[in-house]
Amino acid sequence: QQGKLEAAIRDYELFLDVYPEAPEVRSNLGAALAATGKYVQAIEQYKLALMKKSDPKLQLNLALAYYKTDDFADAIVELEKVRGVDQDNRKVQTLLADCYVHTGENKKAIDVLWPVFAAGSNDVAVEYVLGTALARDGQADLAQRVINPLMDGPDSAEKHMLLGTARFAARDYPGALEELRKAAEMNPNLPEVNSY
Repeated sequence: QQGKLEAAIRDYELFLDVYPEAPEVRSNLGAALAATGKYVQAIEQYKLALMKKSDPKLQLNLALAYYKTDDFADAIVELEKVRGVDQDNRKVQTLLADCYVHTGENKKAIDVLWPVFAAGSNDVAVEYVLGTALARDGQADLAQRVINPLMDGPDSAEKHMLLGTARFAARDYPGALEELRKAAEMNPNLPEVNSY
């Protein structure tokens, strides 16, 4: 809690040397490892903890670690498990849909997020991921309907990301770079912004 992550990791590992069957401690170790960017090690700890205790929060942490390592297929497996017990969790729905977009399964992403959007979510992340999935699925009119409120709304990283990817597709690379830099400055964790 004080941010002394390396000390926490060391102490958790010492504890687990003596008491290896403690899933809560493995989960905490996984969280500390993930917080230091050691996602592969975090994944190992989360998986070991889940072997001892089923826990949707732990599965979500495992999914996030997979997501951070660009292992979207394994992230989908874990997110679907979490969604099975928490169907209305918008964070899970959005992350799952984004994983489907990353794996080229745009129709599945649309199936996950369209009900959320249709219910009036007013969620920038939902609009961004759903709009992206619709555009990539060739449903330009629906994509525009979803994206227009986002484009008309307040300035956001998602808005600049959409503008940047549109300019990139049009081969306006200087314009794309300008928009993508703005997106990265506003939200450096926005999916794909750094790769673009």
